[in-house]
Amino acid sequence: MAEDARSRSSRLPALSGVAYVFLVFLGSAVIGGTSGAGRHSLDVADSDVSDYLRDADVTRVWVGEYVAVAGYALFVLFAAYVWSVVRGSAERDWRDGGVMGPALIYVTLALIGTACLAPVLNRTGDAVDAARFLDLRSALFAIAFLFFAMWLVGVGVRSLQTRTLPIWLGWSALVIGVLQFVGTGFASLDPGFTGVPTFAGFLWVAIVSVLLARRGQRS
Repeated sequence: MAEDARSRSSRLPALSGVAYVFLVFLGSAVIGGTSGAGRHSLDVADSDVSDYLRDADVTRVWVGEYVAVAGYALFVLFAAYVWSVVRGSAERDWRDGGVMGPALIYVTLALIGTACLAPVLNRTGDAVDAARFLDLRSALFAIAFLFFAMWLVGVGVRSLQTRTLPIWLGWSALVIGVLQFVGTGFASLDPGFTGVPTFAGFLWVAIVSVLLARRGQRS
């Protein structure tokens, strides 16, 4: 009975990574057709913002965003669990805050970016006022993924030192984190620069989540 409880206590936080990825993508799917150039890009015309405000299904947007927010909350649990695995020591040191700090900042900035939709969707106003908040939202998410990249790099480096994850997962975390840093720098020119590393980061989280859950089940 005690072993079953310990197994469940390790599988649940491990699987929170898969839940995070699933909820973020589900939230995007719920929003679906309500998205548009005016919702994300920093370089769109005011007319695109006006089109977005006119055509957006506000209820669907908020439902989708709430689902994604639940996913970000679960990422905090997953990030803490992954770090407890890869740190490989019961002793606390500066790297605990150095890795978990970026994870918390990533989630915080993503939540603030989501909150920027409130003055856009809940109040009527001109496109210029709405564009300011949408631009702020885009900038916050770009900065957020820089901290997500920092978390990936920290976890990758530590896992290579402790060999608590397969070597290819440690190196891939480093590569994805570096690509995220570089891609974000070019996002102002074309948001597509962040697409590949962002998707790769989500995929990495899902793979590690399943791996750690299976490891917990075997133990």
